[in-house]
Amino acid sequence: MIMASPNHAIAVLLSITLLTALVGFLAIAALLPTLKRIALAHPNARSSHGVPTPQGGGIVVAGAAALVLAGMAALPGQVLPGQVLPEQVAASAAPIRHLAALAAAVSIVVIIGLLDDLHGLSVKSRLAAQAIAALLVTATLPAGIALLPPGIWQIVERAAEAGLLVCFMNIVNFIDGLDEISVAHALPAFAAAGIILAGDALAPWMTPLAALAAGALIGFWPWNRHVARLFLGDSGSLPLGLMLGYVVLLLLGRGFLAAAVLVCLYPLADGFWTLLRRLLAGKPLTHGHREHCYQRATARGLPVRAVSGSVFLLALMLGGLAVLSAHVSSLGAALGCVALGLLLTGAVLRYFAAGFGPHS
Repeated sequence: MIMASPNHAIAVLLSITLLTALVGFLAIAALLPTLKRIALAHPNARSSHGVPTPQGGGIVVAGAAALVLAGMAALPGQVLPGQVLPEQVAASAAPIRHLAALAAAVSIVVIIGLLDDLHGLSVKSRLAAQAIAALLVTATLPAGIALLPPGIWQIVERAAEAGLLVCFMNIVNFIDGLDEISVAHALPAFAAAGIILAGDALAPWMTPLAALAAGALIGFWPWNRHVARLFLGDSGSLPLGLMLGYVVLLLLGRGFLAAAVLVCLYPLADGFWTLLRRLLAGKPLTHGHREHCYQRATARGLPVRAVSGSVFLLALMLGGLAVLSAHVSSLGAALGCVALGLLLTGAVLRYFAAGFGPHS
């Protein structure tokens, strides 16, 4: 077996991205009439739209990811583009089991999200399904992808990581309340993670997976442009949160702590700041609301495209800082990247808080 050359690897990855984008775009076009009939999202306490709009676009985005993951799991001898050969890292079947478990986890949250979109589910039911999916992912992570050495403490780490994945699923679901915003913050995160983990011996599937996720989001974006004709829905935002949390786990497990913080800093900052404000105000955390920073920005007069565009530019800068932090040689430089990322994120949130025009 011969490892692919760098030029060939780039061509393959670009092909994965473009093909997934095209397939996703066409699949949504075919499904949209059905989604208009069965999955209309009516304006509510959380939404930023004023007219009923179909949701469920995430079925295509997440469905493509699950299918490709299953295919990768079924082809253990395949040489992934630009990566180390599998026989160098897969002496056992652990990586194959892990990819199969990841595909199953994505499928679980797609199904539970779709059921919630169509019929509505209790908070307990949603959290139980999310926890099962998260445990499937963390329990099968290859042993070398961890902060702690094997043993009892790594079991504790895996449980904590499952909790982190559940948090990511719900935070990304909360952030998915404005046209284009999910694509804006997630696309640069996948791109940065794919670059950082390219050629990683213990996670050779990450860069092709990032290319797939980026392509799926690009295919969804024309339908979600303001004014959106389609939303992800829970069937899309939950698996998107799972995959973004998974990206963070891989970066943490391979020692890229600064990059793990930076790639998803915007949704984490907006989500946790909003939850903290509601907690301090004594408001229920599970009730729908429009108090996220991006929602308050539009309420204060900022146009939707200005808000989503600001998130995209911030995510690009954070992704660049993440890549830089992964290649610097000193801890101080990596911490400097995180500090700059925090300043940039704070500046954007302050811009959202200021807005312009009358307060509502």
